[in-house]
Amino acid sequence: MVLPVWDFKRSFWAILKTPVQFSYSTGTIEPYIRGGCKKTRPPVPAPPILFMVGAYYSMERYSMTIRIAYFSWRGHTQKVATALAERVNAELVRIEPLKEHNIAIGGMKAFLAKQAPIKPCKTDLAGIDTLIIATPVWSGKVPPYVNEYLSVVTGGEGKLFHVIAEMGGRGSEGAIAAVKNQLEKKGMRFVSSAATVERDVDSGAFAATVEKFADGILKNQGAKVPGTGK
Repeated sequence: MVLPVWDFKRSFWAILKTPVQFSYSTGTIEPYIRGGCKKTRPPVPAPPILFMVGAYYSMERYSMTIRIAYFSWRGHTQKVATALAERVNAELVRIEPLKEHNIAIGGMKAFLAKQAPIKPCKTDLAGIDTLIIATPVWSGKVPPYVNEYLSVVTGGEGKLFHVIAEMGGRGSEGAIAAVKNQLEKKGMRFVSSAATVERDVDSGAFAATVEKFADGILKNQGAKVPGTGK
């Protein structure tokens, strides 16, 4: 059996020359890449101890558990929720109507802050540190299915929550306020909110909004934001 001989000089040079990142999946040290920038030097093998440190750091970074619960009518909110989940390494829970109503009836129920039955899904926040609600805006409020989900959430006392609203053009303030009021009554702590617009979701321009929102969530959790050192 031949044991690998680690090039400590090159490895530590790679660490000290910033910005670099340790890849615990490949066991190499390589320059940090943001926005598709070209690497300035090839990756170098990392000593086993750095591999273990990198793995530990990764587990520590994502030791907090985030859940994104979302309802999506035409796919826009689902697209936003999925992009956000990838950014903050969150669990996705889809809120689905037990029986779908047409948009006119749904909009009226939303305006009146009514609820509508949903299919069984994860509502207990045991083991969850942070809840993010992703919702479309209906009649300046949230859909009745989101109201139902919020009404049956349990185990949230003292935990954090964020809200992201997806809208046709306006009305996000009312939707965010509706979520905020319901979850604060359950003893949860509101942290931040954001809003996206349908046309930006269609064009892909919403990515910057999601990235900024996600970075704020990670900072609040005490995790480092990739590429910022903060």
